Amino acid sequence: MHMMLHISDKVAENFDIKFNSSKSVSMRTGGRYGERCAALQLVGNDILYVELKYLGVPVTAAKFLKNSE
Repeated sequence: MHMMLHISDKVAENFDIKFNSSKSVSMRTGGRYGERCAALQLVGNDILYVELKYLGVPVTAAKFLKNSE
């Protein structure tokens, strides 16, 4: 994932595009969802790990992808 974000940064720089890292988030799922991991960065800023809502439905970080309702 780190490499993909780095490539995205470089492509954006080459095409004079700016990412808004304050609006970018990440959510972990799978067996190790609760483990601490390295920070992801976009445009030199850390991306937050969050629980989110998709089309109004809360999605919770867990072993399996599930909604909170």
